[in-house]
Amino acid sequence: RVFSHNNPSGTVYYGKTPDLGQKVTAETGWNVDGEGFVHVIELTGLEPFTEYYYQVGDESRRYETICTAKTAPEKGTDFRLIAFSDVHDNDEKIWQNSAPIMLGVDPDMWITIGDLVNKGDMRTWNSAFFIPGESMLTAKTLTSVIGNHETMDKSDENLLRLFFCPISWIYRYR
Repeated sequence: RVFSHNNPSGTVYYGKTPDLGQKVTAETGWNVDGEGFVHVIELTGLEPFTEYYYQVGDESRRYETICTAKTAPEKGTDFRLIAFSDVHDNDEKIWQNSAPIMLGVDPDMWITIGDLVNKGDMRTWNSAFFIPGESMLTAKTLTSVIGNHETMDKSDENLLRLFFCPISWIYRYR
């Protein structure tokens, strides 16, 4: 996912070194009120279990941070995975207390097992998840599973707008 504040197009610049060198642009996205545009950009031709550097932005500007992500390993390859859940609204500073520990064991990737906010229709995603989780989100590959708090009262719309889920999964869920 790529966020851009005022531009319906989004770009991912990426490569195997911090020099990047490749880019993919999505010409369209959707606006999430109060957050900006969200874009789904698929990178193809990546090598398995390889660390890539990336930077997001649009065709006119890039955000300062160069992040890293590792692609999934091939079947049968050992890897280190961290599972993390129940951050809710981060009132207990779970992110700030846990991220240094999680990064300290140098996982290859991590998974959130739901309940990232107290209630999915609340507008706390930036303050409860993206901002305090930045050190993990910019350093390690994330995948997520939807939890019961994100879907409380059928209010999963914000989660599904902010996290890409394969379309077949969405239809099975609903």
